[in-house]
Amino acid sequence: MNTSTSQIPKKPDLSIIIPAYNEEKRILITLESYHSAFCKSNISFELIIVLNGCRDNTLDVVNHFSQKHCGVRIYNFHEAIGKGGAILEGIKLSLGDLVCFADADGSTVASELISLYHNMQHYDGIIASRWMKESTILKNQPLHRRFCSRLFNYFVRLVLNINFADTQCGSKVFKREAIQSVTHKIDVRGWAFDAVLLFYFTKEGFQVKEHPITWSHHDASTLDISRTAFEVFTAIISTRLKDLMSK
Repeated sequence: MNTSTSQIPKKPDLSIIIPAYNEEKRILITLESYHSAFCKSNISFELIIVLNGCRDNTLDVVNHFSQKHCGVRIYNFHEAIGKGGAILEGIKLSLGDLVCFADADGSTVASELISLYHNMQHYDGIIASRWMKESTILKNQPLHRRFCSRLFNYFVRLVLNINFADTQCGSKVFKREAIQSVTHKIDVRGWAFDAVLLFYFTKEGFQVKEHPITWSHHDASTLDISRTAFEVFTAIISTRLKDLMSK
């Protein structure tokens, strides 16, 4: 693992973790918009970018960005550790009282992350939801992606017994100490990570608020739907079986 750090607050209010896999074409716009918006807010922050086995020029792009902006930390894992693995590494390294993670494609704009931060209230976590009636979808996913998303959500509710309309939206904020207390239980490193995290988080009695969002689908996804579907369904069943056997 290689690291790079620009000047950060000693104790930021918020750590923003961005996992990245081959995002050279999309991540710069996301980083610029997030950094600009949070600098204008009253929230002290750090950006933690975790590269997950990238085979393109993502590292060069984020290194160039960090040279021009403060509050940026880069961790480059040469081998693939999965989206969930990248987020877990970012959580371990985070300094903020609150920990946020968001997708590198910028499907959630910075103002929505700031809204999540300000709507935490007394909760231990807050997650963005595309499927709440108050949410606004500027550009929908393709029909097959929407179908898979809703099918997966139904499956998660049934198997893990967690009542969230949307576990997979990439934008979430948690109290750092709370989320760090459950990460050791998570052995899922792929795209099922969000659902498994919420399962263990709520199982420990932590309170999570689901919040509407303005969201837009971005093209050029690196996600392989068929392979990912098999992986996430297997991970969900494995998590439930592991929990039942531990009782």
